[in-house]
Amino acid sequence: MYNKGTMKKVLVFVMVVICCSFVSSGLAQTVTDEAEIIRSALQTEKKALVAANMNLTDAESQVFWPVYDEYQKGLRKINEKMAAVIVEYAKNYSSLTDHEADELLKGYLVAEKERLALKNKFVKKFKRILPVIKVVRYYQVEHTIETIVRYQLVQQIHLAK
Repeated sequence: MYNKGTMKKVLVFVMVVICCSFVSSGLAQTVTDEAEIIRSALQTEKKALVAANMNLTDAESQVFWPVYDEYQKGLRKINEKMAAVIVEYAKNYSSLTDHEADELLKGYLVAEKERLALKNKFVKKFKRILPVIKVVRYYQVEHTIETIVRYQLVQQIHLAK
């Protein structure tokens, strides 16, 4: 059902975004530009993966993709917040104070709350344009991609000391 090669590319993208935060400012613009190219390519591949699994009619496609793009834009903002939390954690995980750990935890929970709010907001939008079964299918595809990315990411994150 899902293309494993695409999922691995999503992981590479996440790691590139995280690594970009550690790069010196002289190199940062070049790496940021490259990360944007990778992000764009992965979004295109993700969109193809969604398309392959949605079985949309032509009429459904016309109304689905603009809403999909709007949803992805919202997800991107949340993912950037989450990446900032992860980067900050990665810099300091072995020497976190209780205060720093609490701030990171708050940042994580805010991003998760925003993610859930975005999902709830868009499920209503998707239900207005697609049969509910296709909305469920779309959220399954999104959830699978998100789960794979998170699984790969947590394998790289050390436990707090």
